[in-house]
Amino acid sequence: MDTLLTLGLNLVSLSLTIISTVVFIQNSYSQKMSRYFTACQILIINWIVCHIFDIFTTNLSVKIILSNIGYFSVCTIGTVFLIFALHYTKAATVKSKIFKSAVFLPSTILFLLKITDPIFHLFFKSYQSNEVIGGNGFYITVAYNYLLLIISVCLMVGKNIKSFKENFPQILLISLSA
Repeated sequence: MDTLLTLGLNLVSLSLTIISTVVFIQNSYSQKMSRYFTACQILIINWIVCHIFDIFTTNLSVKIILSNIGYFSVCTIGTVFLIFALHYTKAATVKSKIFKSAVFLPSTILFLLKITDPIFHLFFKSYQSNEVIGGNGFYITVAYNYLLLIISVCLMVGKNIKSFKENFPQILLISLSA
């Protein structure tokens, strides 16, 4: 029953993600901004699809491969969403290649922790086919990404606070996507 519920929730999430991406792209006024938002959505779709396949596999090697592919999205979503938010707010820092490199560096390190986890065991304490227990790397990744997502949403809401009623549907859609 849990597998069926998990599958159903993942399929609903996948459908909503695809719908919100299509709606946003149709109403987007900036090509760069829509590219970064689409990248965020593709990262989410990647994670969901990997999770759906993970539900049906019992082979631990396949689970680890699917986990690595899916966690690429998890490790980079906060950074990509922050860059999207900076494009949305038309921040000058978004044009700096040094800034982009610096903001992607922690994501890259966290992903390297994930793919080297079978060697160092820093991302998960335990990774069994029926039980996954997060380790320090996992919790640092979660904290880092949520921090970037909260900063991003605050930047976007702060930019639109004056015209909040006009932009509320757009802010709501973007916040829910985050």
